[in-house]
Amino acid sequence: MTKIAVILPVYIKDSPLFFDAAVKSILQQTVDVDLYICKDGALTDRLDNLCLEYPKDRVKIIQSQQNKGLPTILNKGIKIALDHGYDYIARMDSDDISDPKRIEKQFTYLCENKDVHILGTNAILINSQGDYIGKKELKTKVFFSDLKYNCELIHPSVMFRRSFFEQFGFYDDSLLKSQDYELWLRSSKDGAIIRNLSQHLIQFRYEPNIISRRKKEQKYNIQIKYKHLTISDFLPSIIRPLAILLCPSPLLRWLLTKHIS
Repeated sequence: MTKIAVILPVYIKDSPLFFDAAVKSILQQTVDVDLYICKDGALTDRLDNLCLEYPKDRVKIIQSQQNKGLPTILNKGIKIALDHGYDYIARMDSDDISDPKRIEKQFTYLCENKDVHILGTNAILINSQGDYIGKKELKTKVFFSDLKYNCELIHPSVMFRRSFFEQFGFYDDSLLKSQDYELWLRSSKDGAIIRNLSQHLIQFRYEPNIISRRKKEQKYNIQIKYKHLTISDFLPSIIRPLAILLCPSPLLRWLLTKHIS
């Protein structure tokens, strides 16, 4: 059987155009994968119709009758994939695009580096029109000491080894934001080995509401840091989140633009 499952959540406000591109980028991978589309509540007719168009032998539809939020629908999809015996679980978002060789390269790396639990990649940044606007590059070796200050993984780029969930658990479904950061920080604290490939293997879409989203995330980031860090680590680690919260939106937008390489 196929060893790799890709979990892609979708909900009613997602763009059908972006969603279709995201799905097709997974179906066009150079290795066999099964795609689990996880519907977080009712969708628009257009999104529902798109789901019906994809090959049923490769695309599985998981339905949640109500919108439960990202961590809940991700946990549901991952647990179903684990129950079906997949050895590797990859993530994908409904508005990003994977390079055709993304999954192959991650799978090969994890086969060759059996101690690694999570593997992410660097990303090309695109806008809502699909135009190139920069790159996001992360550390290839990610340690707990790094994650105390920065989220050194791009969530839709990651691939997990199935043993990760058996050893470190799942997303915290009480968090409306930053549930990925909580999982990275918690698991690395408990010994998870995290790496990033240096190649830019996804096109990551910078949303128009990126500023308001970043500000909202910081409250959750501070909460997560407080839960998992000692006081001596916590206090210096919240300087950046507090600065983002207090920074005027126009200035923050300018700073983010300058940060894009």
